[in-house]
Amino acid sequence: MGGMDIEKIYKELAEHLDNLPAGFPSTDSGVEFRILKRLFTPEEASIARGLTVLPETAKAIARRLDKPKKNIIPSLVEMAKKGLIYNFNIGNKNFYFAAQFMIGIWENQVKKLDKELIKDVNEYLPYIMEPNLKLKTQQLRVIPVDIPLKPNNEIMPYEEAESIIMSESKIVVAPCICRTEHRIMGTGCDKPVETCLTFGFAAEYYEKNGLGRNITHEDALEILAKGKDAGLVLQPGNAKKPSNICMCCSCCCQIL
Repeated sequence: MGGMDIEKIYKELAEHLDNLPAGFPSTDSGVEFRILKRLFTPEEASIARGLTVLPETAKAIARRLDKPKKNIIPSLVEMAKKGLIYNFNIGNKNFYFAAQFMIGIWENQVKKLDKELIKDVNEYLPYIMEPNLKLKTQQLRVIPVDIPLKPNNEIMPYEEAESIIMSESKIVVAPCICRTEHRIMGTGCDKPVETCLTFGFAAEYYEKNGLGRNITHEDALEILAKGKDAGLVLQPGNAKKPSNICMCCSCCCQIL
């Protein structure tokens, strides 16, 4: 890294992630730095500091970092593959933007989990969850199943999981990060694991980077039905057109 202060790089990356909406608060133990060092190389960390939540070209990011574009492209591509940032293509242009730690970077590690990373993240969870619970607008919301409790009960179409699924042109299913980590640690439950549904850009990203598999609307509805039968709680992204639906259990889900 040519004499660069490695500790300073990770500190600045932590501060950068903390400035994103979901936050990345500091701790007395420094566990947040152990997590970042497990995920980012020093070179990747130095570049990730320059990304915003808005999609940008490598040229724009390089200009902000005062680095040659050709020097940062390999790291941007690699970080996208590792689930540390997001990328997509429009025409012949590649765009990159920052991923929040949760929901984002952590969930993108579902195929790469090991016990040491899980231990560090579980130690860190109370610190990152507390400020998230105070946010006015939560990242996820709970929606009811399509069984009315009263005859006159009506649910708006965007509140119905089936309507969300049927309105999407591309769907990818991935393993639940929470139940996956609990099974690795020997504390998992018997609920279905391959239940996280992603749509649109998120689906493209998950498929491209091997985080999930492409499925049909019928497959997605079948997964939804199995989740309901298993008593899972439906939590889509908190938007009228969400990019995902989580199917959560009370025993493993970090949010619940």
